[in-house]
Amino acid sequence: MRRVERGAVDSTSTWSLNMRTWTHSGFGTFVGPTVEVREGRDGRPVVPEALLSYFVRAPVALTRVRITPEGKVRYEAERFHPKHNANFREFDPLEFLAHLALHIPDPNDRLVASSGWYSNRSRGLEAEEQTLA
Repeated sequence: MRRVERGAVDSTSTWSLNMRTWTHSGFGTFVGPTVEVREGRDGRPVVPEALLSYFVRAPVALTRVRITPEGKVRYEAERFHPKHNANFREFDPLEFLAHLALHIPDPNDRLVASSGWYSNRSRGLEAEEQTLA
């Protein structure tokens, strides 16, 4: 919208008019200071643990992501996927970010569901048995 306000985009274009009808999703991006990422002993980037706590499991393995000479993002899988008829997929950069954004949980969502011995029910039954004994 700021591009339209600055005159960088014609405010009467179909694109511009379409953008004005969108409702805000509530999603924003961080525009604060850059996060310091240092290089580890093995040459791979080391990200602060506070950032990693937002993910239960990383949605993308960075070792599988490549940028093609055409500027596409290529994600290479270990196995052949019959739906895509390949072991890789190529995305436009914004399309890749859109797919990645689907893995960001909603606020206050439960990220870890415990099952088996660690479930609430199992722990409750164990605590009840100990109080009865």
